[in-house]
Amino acid sequence: MKCKHCEAKILEYRGSWFGPGDDVRCWVSKDRHEPVEPSWTAPARAAGWAPREARAEARTERQPLNLERALRVARLVLCFGQVKRATMHEDGEFESDTTHTVMLALLALEFAESVGCDPGLAAQFAVVHDLVEVYADDTNTARGLTAEEAAAKSAREAEAMDLLRFDHGASRWFGLLRRYEAQEEPEARMVRYLDKVLPKLTHHANRGLALRAMGLSADEVRRKHADQGAQLEAQYPEFGAVGDLFNRACAVVEAGLAHQEARADGPTGEPDVNDSRG
Repeated sequence: MKCKHCEAKILEYRGSWFGPGDDVRCWVSKDRHEPVEPSWTAPARAAGWAPREARAEARTERQPLNLERALRVARLVLCFGQVKRATMHEDGEFESDTTHTVMLALLALEFAESVGCDPGLAAQFAVVHDLVEVYADDTNTARGLTAEEAAAKSAREAEAMDLLRFDHGASRWFGLLRRYEAQEEPEARMVRYLDKVLPKLTHHANRGLALRAMGLSADEVRRKHADQGAQLEAQYPEFGAVGDLFNRACAVVEAGLAHQEARADGPTGEPDVNDSRG
């Protein structure tokens, strides 16, 4: 920003305007620098924007934070943490929705900028993306869903959205959840695609434990991955980089399972299930 008298570049620090060398005096007016209001602020003000001081003053006039709302959110998150997924930790414990959510949020922050998305918004979508499962529960899709199962899942999730709206409809995060479900913003689409990568990461980390517990063979997993990958590529053509990550994650899981099966058919002994060579 520039001083309207001397054209010196100035900056604001704690409400004070400074010029070059922290000189607070304008050499033309012999007084404090006065900023020229940027051209973009007029339409911004019309849209409700206010300078920092006005925003700070408005914040002080707001009502105290609502304890009842905080308690409702706390209860919701405690229930969310009790939702168990089909995927597992290395020790065989089922992964919780909260673990999955934190993993997705961190990966969204890690990769969003690389695919042209806003990391902050992507992380926010990741935080709320599965909250319907507090009421709808997680659905195991490892073997795919029939048309009837998919319809039942959609019905449960629609009902869950209504329940969330009843208790949390005024919350900012509920608005984010609705935007995520609309799948109209690039960040929401990227997060949903990235979400499909995470089970493969946990399957690799737990050495295929959950897949083997479901009785899935390496060939079955390979076919399932191929079908799912083709559907996702068609649905999200703008995110080829996420598709590449999906395919590479699938490949290491498939190779690990194939190696375990080969070891199981060979000499006795504990198979090296960490080895991902095919």
